Amino acid sequence: MHMANPSKNGVTPKLVVAGDCPDALDLIDQVEQKIDSLSRSERAIAALLIKDPAAFSQMGIRDVATRANVSDPTVVRFCRNVGCDGFKKLKFKLVQDVAVRQAARDALESSHVTHEGDGDPANSIGATLEQCCNDAVSALISAKRSLDTEVISGAANTIAKASKCLIYGLGGSSGVMAQELSNRLFRLGVACFAHMDTYVQRMSAATLQDGDVAVFLSSTGRPRPLLDTAELARYYGAICIGFMPKKSTLGKEMDFCLDVRFQSGVDILQPIPMRFAQLLAVDVVSYEVAKVLGGDALEQLKRTRASIAFLHGLVSQQPVGD
Repeated sequence: MHMANPSKNGVTPKLVVAGDCPDALDLIDQVEQKIDSLSRSERAIAALLIKDPAAFSQMGIRDVATRANVSDPTVVRFCRNVGCDGFKKLKFKLVQDVAVRQAARDALESSHVTHEGDGDPANSIGATLEQCCNDAVSALISAKRSLDTEVISGAANTIAKASKCLIYGLGGSSGVMAQELSNRLFRLGVACFAHMDTYVQRMSAATLQDGDVAVFLSSTGRPRPLLDTAELARYYGAICIGFMPKKSTLGKEMDFCLDVRFQSGVDILQPIPMRFAQLLAVDVVSYEVAKVLGGDALEQLKRTRASIAFLHGLVSQQPVGD
């Protein structure tokens, strides 16, 4: 997916989906094109959808029927007439379209627009390399500015003294970072476990007690499962540490919150560079935990290093911890 080049007269460029046929419109465009062919009742539903797609995507079928002053069957008929096999399918497509349009707006506002280029693959790849590198550096610099050294110190000291440390994350970025934090900490002798399954998260939180630590990683600080797990962890006496936006719903529930904020505005197909910010926070906290543990951490690192030296021998310039 890419954005067409902005026109000179300032008109917002149309979102183009690579590989799609010309008539492959998103649901909102389809509704706009078909509105004249719909019945009066169905046009009322269409108007509701077009006016606020995001709000419409959160409504139930009864909500839509009430607000459009139509019957439930009329809502179902409307869904079929705009190409969706039922209300559930329509909402699913609408949520996707709203997300894509928001990402496109973010890309435009931050001037992260992928152009069609001059046809030279080398130039296109070079531009991609430059953009990804610049965004990664930007994410690191932003994280460096937002991280509070006192919070880092408090989090590191708390983890170093913990009887048990459970680490929670969801999704492709935060889940991987939860595993990475566990990977860093167990080498130091910290009794830690990373959990990405929501059922296991809740059950494991119920095993926590005074002296234990629960660490949460989230790019938004909003997932309901993590909020529920944090509530359980706090109820049973664990200290909660977060890697997430400090002002988020989950961030406000943390005893120590490393303010790792979401970086928006990247190209719609580009991986979000926030994971670099998360990784920086993970590395800094892990490093500080090692410094707090001192000789004990060094002894654990030497043991883990020796354990794998038998597999492939000693590697020049490889850190003890890896």
